[in-house]
Amino acid sequence: IWIALGLTVFYAYSRRRDRAYEQMVAVREAAEHREYRILACIGDPRRAGIILHAAAAVARRYDGELIALSVVEVPERELLAQGFERAFSAREMLTEAVEGLQNEGIPAKAVIKISHRISYGITETALEERCNMIVMGRARRTGLLERFAATVVDRVVRTAPAQVMVISAERWPEKPGTILFAYERGPHAAVTADVAGALSETGQGRVRAVHVLPRSATAAQDQEAKADLNQTLGSRYGERELKVVHSGDIVTGLLRESRDADIIVIGGTEAGVIEQLLGYALPLEVAERTAKAVVTVYEMPAEPKRWLV
Repeated sequence: IWIALGLTVFYAYSRRRDRAYEQMVAVREAAEHREYRILACIGDPRRAGIILHAAAAVARRYDGELIALSVVEVPERELLAQGFERAFSAREMLTEAVEGLQNEGIPAKAVIKISHRISYGITETALEERCNMIVMGRARRTGLLERFAATVVDRVVRTAPAQVMVISAERWPEKPGTILFAYERGPHAAVTADVAGALSETGQGRVRAVHVLPRSATAAQDQEAKADLNQTLGSRYGERELKVVHSGDIVTGLLRESRDADIIVIGGTEAGVIEQLLGYALPLEVAERTAKAVVTVYEMPAEPKRWLV
């Protein structure tokens, strides 16, 4: 009896994990075929326009569907029903925003999620709606409290089965002229290049792709870097500029090249919790040292393993 009970519990748990695996595989395949369902996470209503503008740019580029999400967080010891009142007020704001997107020809809908944790609510909605890109905001984190609160973003990046765009901005340019694409070889390079191209099409602007090397780099390393950069970009952009620059500090080099840029797009880094809190991660340092809009892009996590084989 105990063996039968144990097997029942195991298979019930593993079947849920197996269904989640199938959902994640479907999401990954859709992203590879550029069939985007974009989850725009709206926390602060004052930043709703920034998040929706960035998400709408990707939706237009790939003819994707946009889902505007607001997560109502309820303390662990309280019933989820306690969040109903706040959910109704959040729905009014989201409905108005979605109607504006629909008037622009973008398929969009509003979703309200009540959860004990914001990060769980975002991840669960991404699975339920089969979203393969999540767009969310993050403060520039000048204080320790803001840094600690921003770990919500880090949890989503690490656990959500989707590509993630993180926006650090106080305003969003309506027609961006120059997009600085900060290239760095790694798993996030290709999707970061795609996002930079999508944002440039909003204002018919151009992309400046920049790769920063140490001052001690040789001419051979320069040529290799240019070849890598050109191969990554491929035929993604119409008007573009490729640059390999030397600097003693990567962030300083990028900021120097971004003086006339409207948006900086950079690939994420796999920093740990301590590095995230202290601000040592490259994208966080870029965001804190400039007033320009900074978009950090993360590729989805590695493909999980199936439980039942």
